[in-house]
Amino acid sequence: MSILLFIIIVIIVIVELLTLSPTPTPLQNLF
Repeated sequence: MSILLFIIIVIIVIVELLTLSPTPTPLQNLF
């Protein structure tokens, strides 16, 4: 796994945790 890919995954996870809401978001649809 490259460093860049790892950083992207971490950013996505952080955004997911910060944007938890009842309505689905485009990021939540990726999982």
